[in-house]
Amino acid sequence: MVKQSLKRLRRYWSEKGPLATAGAIAETLASPIFRRRKRLVLDIDLTAPRDPSEWGPDEKLLIFGPENINSLEPDLLATMEPEKHRKEFQDVHKGNRLFVVICGGECIYRSYIRMIDTPGPDRESVFFGGLEAIPEIRQAVMTTHFRGKDIYKRVGKGLHTRVVNEQLRLLQTLGHKRAVLYIMAGNILSIRGNTAAGFRLLRTLNDWIVLNVLIFQHISESGRERWRVFFQRSRGAIV
Repeated sequence: MVKQSLKRLRRYWSEKGPLATAGAIAETLASPIFRRRKRLVLDIDLTAPRDPSEWGPDEKLLIFGPENINSLEPDLLATMEPEKHRKEFQDVHKGNRLFVVICGGECIYRSYIRMIDTPGPDRESVFFGGLEAIPEIRQAVMTTHFRGKDIYKRVGKGLHTRVVNEQLRLLQTLGHKRAVLYIMAGNILSIRGNTAAGFRLLRTLNDWIVLNVLIFQHISESGRERWRVFFQRSRGAIV
C-alpha cells in the first residue's frame, strides 16, 4: 500500500508539479476535518430519436434487469468485480438495469441505470428539486480486465458514449423523456464522454464539508444561485 501511494505521488508530481502536489497533500491531511468537492449535474432530453450504437466483432453488450439478472453466469459475474458494487447489483432485482460490455469472455465495462427512487445521500444532496425520480446513469466503470491487458486494442473508440447511447435508447422504449447523471468536476474524460452522448450541464454543486457531516452547499442552476446548509448522514441528508 505504501509503495502504491508513493507511486501515485510521484506520478502526480510529474504531471502537476511540486506546488500542486503540496496542495494535494495538505488537502488530504485536512480532509477528515474540512474538504471541498465540486459536482456537475447533467441532464438530457429523450424525445428525439437515437440511432443504435455500432459494435465491433470483439465487443458484446449485455443488458440485465429483474427479468434476467438471475441468468448471469457466475464466471462472468466474477470478472465484474461484484464486491465493488454489491448494493447496485442487488437493486437490479428491484427494477434497475445493468449494462455490461464483454470482450474475450470477460467484463471490461459496466454501468447502471437507476430506475427506482432510492433514498440516500445522492438523492438528497444531488438530485433534489424534482430530479429524484428521473432515471439516472451511474456507476460507469472500466474494469481491471480492460486496463490490465491488450483488450483495448480490440475495442472501438468511444466505448462509454456508445453504452450511454444504448442506455438512453432503452429508456426511450420504456417511455422516459429525460435522464440525469452527475460527475465530479475533475473527471474530464467522463464529462467528454457524456456530453458526446448529448448530456448538457444542468446544475453545479460546490460543497464545503465539515467533519464529513455538515455541508455548506452552493447551487448554481439556470442562471440562479443559492445556498443550502444541511447535515448529511450515511442514509441520507437532513436539510
